[in-house]
Amino acid sequence: MKEVTTLTLMTQNNMYFCAAQNPAGRAPTQEEFEHFLHARTKHSSKARAQIAIWQPHLLGDDKLIPLLWKFIKRYTFTKVNYSTLQLNPRQAWWMIIPVDHELENHPHWCNHIIPRQKMIDYMLGAPIEWGSAFQLDTLLTLNNEFGRVTTVAGQHGFSTTCSNQVVLAAKEFNLIFGKYFNHVPVIPYMMLQLWNKPSIVRSTIAGRQTTNNGAMTFYNQEVFDYHRTDNVGIANRVQQAHWMEDGEITRILTKEEYAEHFEFGEYQKMPETPNWNMDGVLWK
Repeated sequence: MKEVTTLTLMTQNNMYFCAAQNPAGRAPTQEEFEHFLHARTKHSSKARAQIAIWQPHLLGDDKLIPLLWKFIKRYTFTKVNYSTLQLNPRQAWWMIIPVDHELENHPHWCNHIIPRQKMIDYMLGAPIEWGSAFQLDTLLTLNNEFGRVTTVAGQHGFSTTCSNQVVLAAKEFNLIFGKYFNHVPVIPYMMLQLWNKPSIVRSTIAGRQTTNNGAMTFYNQEVFDYHRTDNVGIANRVQQAHWMEDGEITRILTKEEYAEHFEFGEYQKMPETPNWNMDGVLWK
């Protein structure tokens, strides 16, 4: 007799960007954190040779997480409530790291990775070659991994706080934190924190609505109105800042509340150039 296969669908949770944490909440335990991060390994990609996850809290320095948030505030445009986000004891940083010279010069693999000299050139202002194998392989893999991790974490009740603007300050990151990597050049691509009780979230709720038109499904276009007046504090962008209570989205923050609870990144640039270790390899 033919066996009947039953398809079980996971519950779809609304995932919002956590811009402020409720102190009554918690971060995932290290065991939970490792479980969520393992979800990133569930696909295949040549680019994974150049991707690493850095968990700074495992170094045992309680001052490091606040210092990393200070770095994000000073060298990016990130707008969040920095004071409550520093309550979180755990972070994961997606890193683009150099590979050893043999792999870097391999006739096949060299088309899928970025050589360390090009990594440095990028950090000093050179543009990424968009459309290159590196851009298509490595950056696509990074985003794919991040999405898998946050999806699994969301299914377990954790909301995401992230900063992808850290990649804009890769040179500054190496100047400040290079000692943790033996001064080998690394490009920080994305920082992730998880918390189960946000107090403020960012998102346009209406922007989650879709319309079906025959075989086509698309986001409702009317929500992408850059002149709406209810996008408090986000200039003319389409994101909104909402209070969250007991897991439920409530009202939009007033302009006064937004000014009180949000801090703005300064996006400074440092003139110094890091003294990179061109011969070192991270895992030696």
